[in-house]
Amino acid sequence: MEFEKFREMVESPSRSKDELLSIRANALSKDGFSHILVVEQVLEQRFPGWCKGPSSRGGSKPTVAMFRGEQQDFPSEKEAYLWLIERFIAHNPKPFMNPDRQTLFIAKGAQVLYFARSLDALFRQTPHLAKDGRKHHRLGNGWYAQLVLNEEQKVEILERIASVSNLRMGVDWDWNGRGVAPGRVDVDDLLRELQDLASGPAALS
Repeated sequence: MEFEKFREMVESPSRSKDELLSIRANALSKDGFSHILVVEQVLEQRFPGWCKGPSSRGGSKPTVAMFRGEQQDFPSEKEAYLWLIERFIAHNPKPFMNPDRQTLFIAKGAQVLYFARSLDALFRQTPHLAKDGRKHHRLGNGWYAQLVLNEEQKVEILERIASVSNLRMGVDWDWNGRGVAPGRVDVDDLLRELQDLASGPAALS
């Protein structure tokens, strides 16, 4: 589907939040980064706060992470998340060395940055967070990673980085065994479903 027709489909007032989330979920981990950003912009305009998850409470949560056959047990999600981020970047440093649309796809959320070259940029809208070392971490490549994230946000960011490096969950990396969990849909199946959505009757609305 041509990009402008895709935009028209997504921006149709008849699209429900669930439909938009479905389109976004099916497009995630694909190469159509611009398409995903369009969906997120529409979600933010029509359903402000759509991506906000529950706040993390109850202390650290033990997490198992895997990267290219190496599995590690961590006492917290944060440590597992940063361990995987560092390995993804070592595997494919290009998005952070030569910023382009892939970098934007990885680093930008609906109303927040997940990665930036400076703390001022990372927390431009919430500068007080820059003073709290628990809210951010400086990566080995010099970029800063934001840590004000729930588990689902962490996994989605990991999926974004993995997608631009052709790393498959459950094969090249994993988070608490999600990639090999029963019922997980294969990436190729998601792509076919997205194409079906784009070419079906809904595309004409």
